Amino acid sequence: MPEQDHVRVEPAPGPPLLASRLTPAVPPEPVVARPRLLRRLDEGSTGPVTLLAAPAGWGKTTLLASWTRLGGAPPDVEPGAIVPDSGDLSVSSADEPVSAWMSVEAGDDSDRLWAYLAAALRSATGATEGGPVPDRPPRPDQLEALAATLAAADRPVLLILDDLHRVADPAALTGLEFLLRHAGGRLRLVIGARAGLHLPLHRLRLAGELTEIGPDELAFTDDEVADLLTAHAAALPATAVHRLRERTGGWPAALRIAALAVRGQPDPERWVGQFGGDQPEIAGYLREEVLATLDPTEEDLLRRTAVVDSVCADLAGALTGRADAGQVLADLAGTGGLLHREDTRPPWYRYEVLLADLLRADLARLPAEELRELHVRAADWYAGDGRPADALRHALAAGRWDLAGDLFVAHWPELTRYDRDPVHAPAPTSPPAEVVRADPEVALACAAERAHAGDLPLLAGRHPLLRPGDVLGAEFLGEVVEVGPGVRRHRAGDRVVVGASVACGGCWYCRQGLHSCCDNASADLPSADPDWARSDAGCFGRPRAAGGFAGGHAEYVRVPYADVSAFRVPDAVDDDRAVFAADVAPTGWLATELGAVRPGDVVAIWGAGAVGQLTARSAVLRGAARVLVVDRYEERLRMAERHSDAEPLDYRRTDVAAELRDRSGGRGPDVCVVAVGTPPARSRADRFGGQHADRPDALREAVHACRKSGVVVVLGGTGGFVDAFPLGALTERRLTLRGAGRPDLRDVPMLLDRMARDELRTEHLATHRLPLAQGPEGYALFRDRADGCVRAVFTP
Repeated sequence: MPEQDHVRVEPAPGPPLLASRLTPAVPPEPVVARPRLLRRLDEGSTGPVTLLAAPAGWGKTTLLASWTRLGGAPPDVEPGAIVPDSGDLSVSSADEPVSAWMSVEAGDDSDRLWAYLAAALRSATGATEGGPVPDRPPRPDQLEALAATLAAADRPVLLILDDLHRVADPAALTGLEFLLRHAGGRLRLVIGARAGLHLPLHRLRLAGELTEIGPDELAFTDDEVADLLTAHAAALPATAVHRLRERTGGWPAALRIAALAVRGQPDPERWVGQFGGDQPEIAGYLREEVLATLDPTEEDLLRRTAVVDSVCADLAGALTGRADAGQVLADLAGTGGLLHREDTRPPWYRYEVLLADLLRADLARLPAEELRELHVRAADWYAGDGRPADALRHALAAGRWDLAGDLFVAHWPELTRYDRDPVHAPAPTSPPAEVVRADPEVALACAAERAHAGDLPLLAGRHPLLRPGDVLGAEFLGEVVEVGPGVRRHRAGDRVVVGASVACGGCWYCRQGLHSCCDNASADLPSADPDWARSDAGCFGRPRAAGGFAGGHAEYVRVPYADVSAFRVPDAVDDDRAVFAADVAPTGWLATELGAVRPGDVVAIWGAGAVGQLTARSAVLRGAARVLVVDRYEERLRMAERHSDAEPLDYRRTDVAAELRDRSGGRGPDVCVVAVGTPPARSRADRFGGQHADRPDALREAVHACRKSGVVVVLGGTGGFVDAFPLGALTERRLTLRGAGRPDLRDVPMLLDRMARDELRTEHLATHRLPLAQGPEGYALFRDRADGCVRAVFTP
């Protein structure tokens, strides 16, 4: 960190100078130490130029002031004072730089800027009035003399320039640039600025002489957010901290506002879930400190393009009618913090979350016809660009029912895919009844749009058999409070976990250990989905076709056949671990049983969610030599690698089929497990037949990847019919295809025992813990894969 020497000061002739501009700013209390950034400044300040570039509110001044003050005591500079002559630029023989601070203000011309630069350099060097440091824009000979003096100094001079973007005259910095080039590396600059610097940044960057710290690094991490909240006496659970950091993008100003506001909230966690850029405090800051710095035409472009999730130059031009839209986007992205440029060609840009909230709130206040026109333009552009899902969403939002119906009919196979990113846009308004009567395909188009957006059918109330009042939740545990007369294995006070399947224990299937096929635990109602031919065993938290048993998302749960489906939890297993013995752990183990995984096998798993991860761990426990998990979400892949000893494969960055062959001796995996769903897509022809066809993308890939005579296992989450299934590959390669919608109950005691012996750890899957009252928020997190959600666990 920079070192500050104490020096004696005397009054200076000429116009008075403000000591506050020559002294490090006083950071707002409380200040949170950020060692990683302090280290970056330490490292960067050994080179010629370190630049902190970000919009307002990203903590540039606070960080620089903290860094400077932590390095030693600041010099005592009084108003209207200068540093006296020491006769020598070498203040100390030490090789550490001596530092000086200067804050730039709007309106500083060359004369005023150099008056302060002179005072700052004298405070660092000990030079006097009339010495080698001129107090006005220097002549060429003065610049050369000053550069030569600095180059000969024993100690480098570290000059910290805050808000340097306020210098409007490029000529004002000409002398500073000259000194930087000719002072022999003895002048080092640490600059805080927003944008528009009149310095040769490209030359410095190419020469390797520039250290840049931008919004991505200045953004707070989860740990730093937690420290900030604690400092403000506003501590939150880790899940709420992570959500707050994601909602703010780590923007320091927003986090400080949130830390001050959350203390007075009766339900802080719920408040964090609703925190957004349209809240008055955040909106005011964004308008005054961010949007106010823009040209009105730039602000208008941002607002109009915020109708879409991300934007490229061509789309921005279509939305705004501006031929220069691409250049404006590039310029705004160059300032950092307003737009993020994606690494694509052509470049696409996305908005900071809070800024997007504010811009879309402004959009909502536009006249309805103007907003409709923006959606129409977006729909037309997406349709022409071959993006039917995005076109459909905007056609529905615009009320262009004719276009929505045409898009659905022409592109329905492209409107679902298993690897989609969640769409965070609100659901478009449903079409009027008369429109649906005239063109029923419009209703299907709406359903397809919501399916593509990632709506969970159960949560959204769109499961065809779900009824109001049904209670969800297939995985739960708790304390027994009452037992019926037929219960023999349990008594009040026992802590039990309940298997997801409801089974009688006495029918032919139950006696074979096939509890998920029980004949008696479901009424096999006529309303059962015909896709499955008949209903299976009952299941908690499912509609009447699956038994109609109320689920565990309640304070009290009735457990039928409790001696069969409820299991006492060992004292050594805590709730966070035991709850996964209800469903996902048995499902993962069942997958390895169906695949007959043996020691030495290579196992590939599609999907790194909870089931996929526990399938991977089960395969390891059964002795598999290699277990590979295929997914696109980095946090889930890292979790699978860390907790399941699996090898992660991100299919966006690798050829999965080639990689699987390479890691299995050229044959392909012995067992392939599909642990992702196949989302439904209803075709125009299927509509008339009352059936629907799924698109099993992951299943097709697994069939093609599996070695000859291998086993492919399909787990849950599928519809009744599939199209484009590679039946030829299945038969020609002599593959065995096995599937299971739910696990049996026979493995639960064994898995609880493994949990007690610490062989099977599952608590890491509970990424979010919420009160039951926040169930909808938990489902939304799971649906959107937001905040790295793998499983949300509710507490009554």
